[in-house]
Amino acid sequence: MCKILVFSLAILITWSGSAWAIDFWAGVEKATLGEPAQVFQGMGDFPKLNPIKAESYKERYDPITMVGAGGQVKLKAGKSGESFVSEEPLSAGSYYVLASSIASFASRTPDGLVRKSKTEEPSATTCSYGGNFGKALVYLPPAPEAPEAPEAPEADGAPEASPAAEASEAPEASGAAEAGEDSFVIKPVGQKLELVPQINPQKIKVGEKFPVKVLFDDQPLASANLGAFFVGFTEGNKALAFSETTNEEGLVEIIPLRPGQWLAKVSKSGPYSDLSVCDRETYAASLVFTVAP
Repeated sequence: MCKILVFSLAILITWSGSAWAIDFWAGVEKATLGEPAQVFQGMGDFPKLNPIKAESYKERYDPITMVGAGGQVKLKAGKSGESFVSEEPLSAGSYYVLASSIASFASRTPDGLVRKSKTEEPSATTCSYGGNFGKALVYLPPAPEAPEAPEAPEADGAPEASPAAEASEAPEASGAAEAGEDSFVIKPVGQKLELVPQINPQKIKVGEKFPVKVLFDDQPLASANLGAFFVGFTEGNKALAFSETTNEEGLVEIIPLRPGQWLAKVSKSGPYSDLSVCDRETYAASLVFTVAP
């Protein structure tokens, strides 16, 4: 049974697990129809960004990527180490912005944390291995069509267009475009740990169920705790607006109780394959999506 936080209650679901200590997400600074996109690697208390130095970004993170239903969107370096700008203006449609850290070891020693395994650092007391993945869904609706100018009266004897035929063409084209957008949105992008919408969140209203599947190595991840919250729910994101465990098919039905931008997050942890090298293997993934009023 899902656990939804009613806003008048004082009970909060606190975050648990080191993988959730700091939010990691794919961020969108600007996405406007007909203009270049501005995207970034987000880390901190969502949506507040902790700047990442350019040299640290290159060492620890994969470059941000962006993909739409029509294919890859080419990005170039932005104004800071974690930001990127699309080389071309965006057209209408849905896009995923994708972020990931480079999987690595992290060991605690008497002198602090080092990016090494236990075999590389004999003084290590504990060791973990893993990485983070983020994806953000962006939708740009088509520009509104300009009103058509009145048509001149047809000459006598000219065949008239069939109103029924004209009316049938536009809905068919619109429906095909919508189906294409939906199939893109619900398709996995191939992250090691990934949250995959099962329907386009553009169609979700407040209080309706939003099914999401959690995949690990492209396989459904059962019994994983997925949490979600909207921007401004709590200071420092110390609690969740929604929490539920995935079923055997890796599915959860998020119930968003407020409109606006949401972040859903899940983690996967277990013993490392060789305990002489490291203790645990941990991954975390997030999905940023928007709920309409």
